[in-house]
Amino acid sequence: MMIIIEGHTDSDPINTTRFPSNWHLSAVRASAVCKIFEESGIPGSRLKSVGYGQSRPLVKNVDIESKRTNRRVEIFLKPLEEV
Repeated sequence: MMIIIEGHTDSDPINTTRFPSNWHLSAVRASAVCKIFEESGIPGSRLKSVGYGQSRPLVKNVDIESKRTNRRVEIFLKPLEEV
């Protein structure tokens, strides 16, 4: 089984020293979850992390609640032959 971890952000641009873009922030979110899984004993060869930034919103970013919905990490389990 392959574990695919996807990080996402809302559409508000970010530009800080730690996170120069939404792409960076989403990648760090996914990588942080990946690290927790690996520290829990899941082999790194079974983990994949991906950052999508603001490119795959679940809902339109129109208010605080919708932006909270889009700030997320999604985890997918896939058989190895599908990866």
